[in-house]
Amino acid sequence: MTQEKVTITTILNWFKESVENKIPIRPCDWLDGSAKLNILRQDLDEEVAGLKSKIADKQAELIAKDFTVSKAKAIANSGEDYKQYLIKVALLNRIDEHIRIAKKRTELNEF
Repeated sequence: MTQEKVTITTILNWFKESVENKIPIRPCDWLDGSAKLNILRQDLDEEVAGLKSKIADKQAELIAKDFTVSKAKAIANSGEDYKQYLIKVALLNRIDEHIRIAKKRTELNEF
């Protein structure tokens, strides 16, 4: 029997499906999911740092080719790497908000 690997996506999808299907989420599930997200966030942080570095390198390369700083920045921020960077930063923000909500949810005495 093969178990599915736990990822940020699988955790967030489980919460999303529960919300969409109006399935109550127990406080312990909020806490468990948030703890896992916090641990798995490390990989995402590293991906964001790598993308940001790649974009900065591209910008520096363009500046070295006598592009103005603003033009180099505009070009560097128009590619697929920048799009992926923005998507991953947005995901990090959602994870942070999820963890904040989970903390509040576990403080409530009701199910």
